[in-house]
Amino acid sequence: MTVARRRLSVLIPRWIARVLGLLLLLLVVTIAVGEVIGSTTYQPLTARETLMMCAFVVSLSGLVVGWWREGIGGTFVLGGLACFFLVHYLHTGRIITGWVFIVLAIPGVLFLGAAWQSRAVERPAAG
Repeated sequence: MTVARRRLSVLIPRWIARVLGLLLLLLVVTIAVGEVIGSTTYQPLTARETLMMCAFVVSLSGLVVGWWREGIGGTFVLGGLACFFLVHYLHTGRIITGWVFIVLAIPGVLFLGAAWQSRAVERPAAG
């Protein structure tokens, strides 16, 4: 594989992850602002909701960190989602289903792929 193709194999997943991550962040912020503005009462979070919110924030922070450190950002995204799923499963006994969580995991996988590919590009080719 030529150096240009190897670099392209890093750039494509990196930028897809960045753009998709940015769109997801904007969606979450829009929903959060709408919930705050539309809310007339305040109800404190339960312990389970607090744990799930912390895990979700770790995932969202991974979308930001991934712009500079793909490996760490991807790990945050997938690790936060795994914790989110685990807390939900331990409380309800059911697995979360829904396409939005799959879509949220895509940038994490792409960030990890870009990190792995960038390490391969930086290593000199054998021979």
